[in-house]
Amino acid sequence: MAHTIIYEKAGVEIGREVIHVNLAAAQAFANDMVATGEYDRVQVRDEADMTRTPDLKDALARLKAFRATRNAGDVIDEGSGLTANDIDVVTGFVTECSAND
Repeated sequence: MAHTIIYEKAGVEIGREVIHVNLAAAQAFANDMVATGEYDRVQVRDEADMTRTPDLKDALARLKAFRATRNAGDVIDEGSGLTANDIDVVTGFVTECSAND
């Protein structure tokens, strides 16, 4: 059976992959990844569950929580040039659009 492994750091998803093992093996893998300290949380989801659309409010809350761990102007990703200010722009836009609905 296929399971999606979702890697999180500071409450934000930073990657995912599909592995083809049973649930117990997928959970053991996730636990090992958290134990290394590289990730704060590693979720295991059945591939059948992955067809659901993420909730915008939950995603926005996770993004804001991640942003709270950074200072204004901090570079989050050197390669893309993503900064904490970019996150402020996105969260502000989403919040403003949500208020107009």
